[in-house]
Amino acid sequence: MSFTGDDVGCTRECVKGGSDFALIVGDQALKLKAANESTKADLNNLAGKKARITGERDGDTITVASAQAAK
Repeated sequence: MSFTGDDVGCTRECVKGGSDFALIVGDQALKLKAANESTKADLNNLAGKKARITGERDGDTITVASAQAAK
């Protein structure tokens, strides 16, 4: 898959293609799995922005219960 544009657009295209959203913390990348369609829409709206994520972590994956813009 190839996309020319900004980082947010690239992220959204990759997710549409089946990739996961990711949360970058320092040098660590955690995969984000939405618990439901509403949460997936929230992650999409927050792509490329600082966010507060709440959920259950299992290894390098977080099942996201809620996502909101960071304050």
